[in-house]
Formats: sequence, structure tokens, C-alpha cells
Amino acid sequence: VVNLPTIASLQRRRSIYRNHKQMRQPSLEMENDSSNSNDGHERIPPTKWYMNWKTWMKISIATGILTFITLAIVYNKQTGKYLKAFLEWMQDNPVAGSFTFIGVYWFCTVMFIPGSLLTLGAGFVFREVAGPWAGIFLATVIVLTGAALGASTAFLLGRFVFRSKVEQYKNKYEKFDIIDKIVEQQGLKVT
Repeated sequence: VVNLPTIASLQRRRSIYRNHKQMRQPSLEMENDSSNSNDGHERIPPTKWYMNWKTWMKISIATGILTFITLAIVYNKQTGKYLKAFLEWMQDNPVAGSFTFIGVYWFCTVMFIPGSLLTLGAGFVFREVAGPWAGIFLATVIVLTGAALGASTAFLLGRFVFRSKVEQYKNKYEKFDIIDKIVEQQGLKVT
């Protein structure tokens, strides 16, 4: 029997935590007084947004996603032709095609692009290259490798690069905080 905390109990804990946190926070007047005292510690000014590498990573990822989506929408028919040409090239070059396919599947997984067409295409292409059963096995291994690498990259991006954004959502929306607490306490049981 799994005893997961209820939403009401987590909300009570959160309100108690907030009240406790507010009681412990020093007032702004005390903070300003302590910053004027010369105790040997200088306050480090916060870094500018353009000096932070995480900000530039977020900007480049967002720009890449928007560019890819815009091009896919504008050139809808061309996108299907390129996918078909890519699968034919994979059939002609199985080794290089395998590694390229892993890279493309990784990209699609990180960018939340559905990979169902790529998965089916890999099954058909590698079935032609290596035979019926060996081709399906090879395609399965290649698709799982690309998906695992993509999922790991997406996890690491969410955990380290975009963690501050998740913290903002937790502070803004109470349900995000509740979900985060449940996963933190009972992660294996919830997932």
C-alpha cells in the first residue's frame, strides 16, 4: 500500500513553511544596516543577464526551436521530401546513416518533436538493409539509443540549465510546488 501525501496535507506544510520562513527573514532596515557595516565582507553585485552563460544557452535553444518550427511550417511539403530523402540515404549508407539517425532522433527528443515517423522509417529502412528480423532489431537498438541520449540531455537541461525557471513556476503556481514535493518525497512511486 502506497501512502502518498494528499494535496491538502502538502498545502498545510507549505503554509507552515512560508510562515516559518517569513518569521526568520530579517527586515530590510536591518539588512541595509548590516550592509553598511564594515565587517570585512564585501557584497558581490549580481551578474548582468548578458554575462551569464545559462541565459545565452536559453536564448540559443529558444531561437533554434523557433527557427525550426517556422521552417517546418513554411516548408511543410519540403519537410516530408527531406525526411524521405534522408531515409533513402540511410538505406544506401547503413553505418553512417545509423549514427546520423541517432543524432537526428536525439535532436527530435530534446526539441519535443514527435519521433513516430522516424521510428517507423528506421524500421522500414533497416529491414531492407539487414533483413527482416535483424533489421528490426538493429532499428530498435538505434531508436532506443537516440531516445535515451535525447531524454538524458532533456533531463540535464531541465535539471541544471532551466532549474531557475522551474523555481519561478513553483513560486508562482502552487500546484507546481505540490508536484515537485510529491516527486521529491516519493519519486519512484509517483513515476
